[in-house]
Amino acid sequence: MRSSSTFSDELDKAWPNFDWTSQKNRRALKTAVGYSQTPVVKTAQAFVPEGDPYDRAEKQALRDTSKKKVKTYNKGGTIVAIVGPSYPSGAHGHLVEFGHRVVTHDGVDTGETVLGEEFMLPAAMATERQQTERLITKLVRILKGKPDLSGD
Repeated sequence: MRSSSTFSDELDKAWPNFDWTSQKNRRALKTAVGYSQTPVVKTAQAFVPEGDPYDRAEKQALRDTSKKKVKTYNKGGTIVAIVGPSYPSGAHGHLVEFGHRVVTHDGVDTGETVLGEEFMLPAAMATERQQTERLITKLVRILKGKPDLSGD
């Protein structure tokens, strides 16, 4: 998980003349950011603790709700990857990750607490090198006119 300023510094070292204002370059960077997050999604899916199969069995398993979405803000000047359980089927992901109080199905608070089992942050940290490598590789390929990479 890198902050945008850290990545910008690395990109500036690699390509000192990279034109951040170019729409083509921003579009390429957005695609590369999305591509770089695939390892986080796959690792998070592997790290998600097994849920109770009898609790809402008709619902999708939390591990199957992990997704990535890339958004741009400030007219494309800020590119953000949002990675985690998707809404509505994964809306309880924060409860699993950070813990919660036990409440019965009829809304009664039992006073008990369930400890969280982190899966997103460990997944992001475990794949940090892959994220950077995939982002730079994809960006270079797009800018050189060879955008297709097998395996994703």
